[in-house]
Amino acid sequence: MTYGPNGDRELLSRLWGKEIAYSDACSQIAALENQTLHRQHQIDTLSRQKLNLILSSKAWRVAEVLRKVIFAFRRKPEAKLDRPPTAIELLSRPAIEPKCQFEIARQQKSFAPVVPERPLEPQPLISIVMPVHNTPRPWLRDAVDSVRSQSYLNWELVVVNDGSTLLETREYLDKLDEPRVSLVSLTSGSGISGATNFGIEAARGDIIALMDHDDMLAKDALAHVVTAFNQQHADLVYSDETVFNDDMDGLSSGYFGSPILKPDYSPDLLLSHNYVTHFLAVRKELIEAVGGLRSEFDGAQDYDLILRLTELTQNIVHISEPLYHWRQSTQIDQPGYRRQTRGPSQGKKSANGSAGSAEY
Repeated sequence: MTYGPNGDRELLSRLWGKEIAYSDACSQIAALENQTLHRQHQIDTLSRQKLNLILSSKAWRVAEVLRKVIFAFRRKPEAKLDRPPTAIELLSRPAIEPKCQFEIARQQKSFAPVVPERPLEPQPLISIVMPVHNTPRPWLRDAVDSVRSQSYLNWELVVVNDGSTLLETREYLDKLDEPRVSLVSLTSGSGISGATNFGIEAARGDIIALMDHDDMLAKDALAHVVTAFNQQHADLVYSDETVFNDDMDGLSSGYFGSPILKPDYSPDLLLSHNYVTHFLAVRKELIEAVGGLRSEFDGAQDYDLILRLTELTQNIVHISEPLYHWRQSTQIDQPGYRRQTRGPSQGKKSANGSAGSAEY
């Protein structure tokens, strides 16, 4: 500290000197940064000039032909995932050729044994309703084969051809030779809700199960469903599921794909989103009582149906076993022509409609 009559003046003088030194240092730093940028620009210019000289040389042009020949036969290795890709990964990748996955799916073992049937227990006819629209042959074969291989035998598969124009789809359906498979052909597209309603109307069973045209059932799926209807007096049954894609070449932790394990029936959670999805089986009389599926909710038609069904019954049973294999793909000819939870505006519309008619 400086004391005396000139103390303040000396202190200000020193502070001013430090300010001038700081300003000079900043100026020097700015000058050095400008020099660095200038030299970097010179280096980049020289590098581009050298690269242009190389690319314009005769040796490079001759070698370019050889490189094209060599790399044309080299395949870029693709990283294998031990899980199905996310939606972002799926949409960003190039389309892959549809292929059959049924032989891998059937390797999945049941995690819970099928409850043995009681003496003289009824064996109701289950009608599996499957709308079809321009489905690639391998996927359609997977779906049908998974139904044919069911351990429970009293079933019928109602396939509704909703105006398919794809030749391989029409040829496969025309050649189906299975007495338990019924084919309903529509001359023009009715949409997934309309086609499903046609299938439900044609079904002979008292229990209706809904299935997509490119998915698969686990081999004991119907056996578990029948047990729930018989022994727990269910009106609506849903199960856990797995999600898979055509890149998979084996099981992961015993599952065919990534498991989606769900909670038991929760009315509040169901009003938030459709966690039920697949596999869904309902008594036919209940579906008829609510008027079937509504086309104005296509994209969230199952959600709308489930919400209306829960207004008529609380006898809802969850099977904690992955009985359904849901295929992930971007190659469906008509986006939204599948039972899904996408379409938030439609889902919100369904939930609002149900909440408005509920009594509390």
